[in-house]
Amino acid sequence: MSAGNIGKSADGNVVRLPDPSAGRHRVVVSLTEEQMAAAEGWRLANGIAEQSEALGELIRLGLLSEIAKVYHLVTGDKETDHQEIDDRADDDRKSDGRSSVEEPPTTASAFPEHPDR
Repeated sequence: MSAGNIGKSADGNVVRLPDPSAGRHRVVVSLTEEQMAAAEGWRLANGIAEQSEALGELIRLGLLSEIAKVYHLVTGDKETDHQEIDDRADDDRKSDGRSSVEEPPTTASAFPEHPDR
């Protein structure tokens, strides 16, 4: 229990406060100027208000991409053209905020959609 989750009740007893970020983790990451500029440009181009939400989505997309590469390697499937995947994901994200890229069966449960999107 972190110090931020501890409070006092009206009678002075120490109590555990609800964690507003339950299920989420806070990390510190150092980015180069180029990485930050690219992430910020992507955030603005995709109409995402919060920087942390954009970075989380970029991490999710990168992990899905890496999982797909391993999936194709293991199954022997020919890897789909990356531009085609990017175009389909962009089109779908603009329409309903979710990726239309077909993913390996275990991917959806490993990296579910962000609840705010």
